[in-house]
Amino acid sequence: MVGMEKFELALEEYRKEIEKGIVGVLSRAPKNLRDSVGHIIVGGKRLRPIMVLASCEAAGGEIKKAVGGGVGIELIHTFSLVHDDIMDRSEERRGRKCVHVEFGTSTAILAGDLLEAIGLELMGRDGLSEKGTELTKRICEGQKMDIDFESKEIKDEEYFRMIELKTAYTFKCAAEVGAILGGGEESVVEKLGVYGMNFGMAFQIGDDIADTFSSGSSDDLEAGKKTMPVVSGWSFEDALTKGDDLMKRYSERALDSISELEESRGKDVLVALAQRYGRVGGFI
Repeated sequence: MVGMEKFELALEEYRKEIEKGIVGVLSRAPKNLRDSVGHIIVGGKRLRPIMVLASCEAAGGEIKKAVGGGVGIELIHTFSLVHDDIMDRSEERRGRKCVHVEFGTSTAILAGDLLEAIGLELMGRDGLSEKGTELTKRICEGQKMDIDFESKEIKDEEYFRMIELKTAYTFKCAAEVGAILGGGEESVVEKLGVYGMNFGMAFQIGDDIADTFSSGSSDDLEAGKKTMPVVSGWSFEDALTKGDDLMKRYSERALDSISELEESRGKDVLVALAQRYGRVGGFI
């Protein structure tokens, strides 16, 4: 198991490569959209492209081969955030005004479209166009479910399907793309995909819990969003017990799926990520 210092150093190296790739993208964006695109692409955990690079190493590849794919997935993810904020009438994201608040709705829509287009272009350069388009379709399907849920009561299984599409599939795609670009065999790609899906499920449940209980108000609650605590009627104490147990089960499935992969820095990072974000304590 990688030590915390080595884990953080690995993340720093991954982020440095990712940020260089993003700067290159911004430099090629049309001048009249550069400010709006830059406004949203700055900041964030970069977990999705980090998963691409870690999976690449876990499959035996070099991270530089996977930077384009990682940036591509990050841009597609970010496009969905821009449009999501418009639909939810959100005011802030990552401590800054949302793009549509700062630049207007029309410009925000165009900025989101541009991010999607560049993301798909980058993935296409690596021969992964189908992965990019399938990811986009899954995100849109999940977002539509999320919107529809605001006006009706739903069951747990409907919630799980929604977060699988809207969030977990992006992590699944990230892990598979990394494995493919790392030259991994089909079995390795499959194992890393299982890891990404289960990591993403745990991550979204933790994010729901944090949004519901970490502050005095919640944009999601005010908008009628069906988060895990709302769907299951959890109290804060329930979130700390039932929520933590649920996240732990997904995290353990993620870890089991990659347990037989050869030892590598990438695998160590994936293990550490699942341990960090597979419990409520990683969010609250």
